[in-house]
Amino acid sequence: MRKVSILIAVCMLAAVVLVAQQRELDPVMKEVGPTNQALQTAIGGNVLADAATNAAKLETLFKEAEAFMKSKNKADAVKMAADAAMAAGDAAKAAKAGDLDAAKAAAMKVKGACKGCHDNYREKDGAGWKMKSN
Repeated sequence: MRKVSILIAVCMLAAVVLVAQQRELDPVMKEVGPTNQALQTAIGGNVLADAATNAAKLETLFKEAEAFMKSKNKADAVKMAADAAMAAGDAAKAAKAGDLDAAKAAAMKVKGACKGCHDNYREKDGAGWKMKSN
C-alpha cells in the first residue's frame, strides 16, 4: 500500500511539473491551502505516509509559485517560495524516513512561509484575494 501511495504521489508531481509553466498563481495557491491543511492534519495524526505525499505535492506547488514570481521579477517572493519548497521537501524526506519530529518542524516552516508572502503580496478585494501590484 505504501509503495502505491508513493507511486501515486510521484505521478501526481510529474503531472504538476508538466503544467507548471502554463498556470497562473491563483490556481496554484488554491491547491496550496488544502494540501498544507492535509499535511498539518497528517503530521498531527502521525500518518507519515500521507504527510510525505502532501509535503511532496507542496514542494512542487511552491516551485510553481517560485517560477511565477520569478516571471514577475519579485526577487523576495522568489526566495520565500524557494524556502517554502525546501521546507516542504524536508518535511517529505523526514516523513518518508519515519522521523516525526523532523517532519513536524519542517511542516511548521512551511506554514510560517505562507504568512510572510501573503503579508507582502496578497490583498483582499471585492471578489476575494488578489496579488498586490507592488
